Amino acid sequence: MWHRLEPPQRERERAVPLSRRSPQMLLGFAGLAWSGGHERIAAALLVGWDCMLRTGEILQRRMEHIALVRGRAVLHLHSTESSKRTCQKKMVVVESSMANCALAHVVRRSPRRDLLLPRGAAHFRRVFHALCVVFGITFHVTPYSLRRGGATYSFLLRGSTEKCMLRGRWASSSSARIYLADAVATVHFLQLCSRQLHLASAAADSLRHLLGQ
Repeated sequence: MWHRLEPPQRERERAVPLSRRSPQMLLGFAGLAWSGGHERIAAALLVGWDCMLRTGEILQRRMEHIALVRGRAVLHLHSTESSKRTCQKKMVVVESSMANCALAHVVRRSPRRDLLLPRGAAHFRRVFHALCVVFGITFHVTPYSLRRGGATYSFLLRGSTEKCMLRGRWASSSSARIYLADAVATVHFLQLCSRQLHLASAAADSLRHLLGQ
């Protein structure tokens, strides 16, 4: 199942991190998705970036894998790449207030057995591509850019490979260092013009208003 949900290795290596020093573009993507009626995809974008989720981890999440505890969501990750290797069950706490609000909104209105993205991988990628078109992004930004963007932002903000390794669930510090070095080296590709920044800011503000943030 996993290899059918995850993009090929070469695609993951080429994916440009989404939102390098600020989550503004990520919030813009989520804001447009939400206003376009794709609330679950908006929540998936926010959570995928905040929790450094792999594409397969996003697509496999069901509502029953998400616990809402004192204003925060806890994701239980089953059958992931690293958990299959170590035979361990993993979980990650959502830290972003926007991601927590969006996810809580979706979870409380959905049956427990529902997938977070019930329309599947093709629909998710189609909407993601449409968002790239609206923003006029022509470089290689894919759903895997959420994980790379979240990891890059966390590393640049905190300067700690160890914290990124734990949150991103890498099996070793050496693999995390190689991943982060490659991701940081590609952030210069995400150069945005004033129109793109204005659109992202407006969509982000709209999302904050809708979520009461």
